[in-house]
Amino acid sequence: MARHNDVSLETYAAREEQTKLLLVQAASSHCPKRRHGLQERAAALNQPMALGVARRYHGRGVDDDDIDQVALLGLWKAVLGYAPSPASTFAAYAIPTITGEVKRHFRDHGWLVRPTRTVQEHTLALNSATSALRHDLGREPDDEDVAQRLGVTVVELDRARQALRGYHGQSLDSPVHGTTHTLADTLPDTDDAFALVDTAITLRHAIARLSSRDRRLLRLRYSQGLTQSDIGDRLGISQMHVSRLLRRVHATLQDSLTPQAS
Repeated sequence: MARHNDVSLETYAAREEQTKLLLVQAASSHCPKRRHGLQERAAALNQPMALGVARRYHGRGVDDDDIDQVALLGLWKAVLGYAPSPASTFAAYAIPTITGEVKRHFRDHGWLVRPTRTVQEHTLALNSATSALRHDLGREPDDEDVAQRLGVTVVELDRARQALRGYHGQSLDSPVHGTTHTLADTLPDTDDAFALVDTAITLRHAIARLSSRDRRLLRLRYSQGLTQSDIGDRLGISQMHVSRLLRRVHATLQDSLTPQAS
């Protein structure tokens, strides 16, 4: 392992030295064509570094090839903007530049439904925080662990997770799992009064089959308009527990209202 690390450090040092040499030559060249050629060689030399940064953001709802291209664009900006100096390495300048370019791409082009800037930042940090906690704790982190690592509340964490669904839309022709119906079949027709009455009756029967505690949860949340934290204080349980209970109740009601295959 030590030998592998030595080779890696030697490779890094050699790449840094060669990159600086190329960019020093480019900065002193009066020939635009030669200067551009030297800059291209410096960018090609550091492509593995840029793609390494891009890989951290793969699998987050944006096409991986697009992320790679944005990272390479960030690398080119770093090549153009870096001023060779003994006090600063190219990597120390380039990695934040590439990372910033990738994050801007997520912010500006990665959302079908764009949330606020704060929520976007939380979603970008969510995966890395969860992975780091899984390694540090030796177990799957719970919501409170992740929220504490990100410096947010559990409510803000839940909002960030919900926002992740905003990357892609779902076709109305998509089949509903376990049925012969499509997603469009489950959407209410606001012009069909009979359908609204039928849905209301079905929902009333579905709610009646819930436990008294679940019915109270729905009444506190939707009839009285209490927040999850207020409900938790009222019932003597945590806000996170309230959130889990409401998700379960919603799933139960959704199952009752979803058309089943005949």
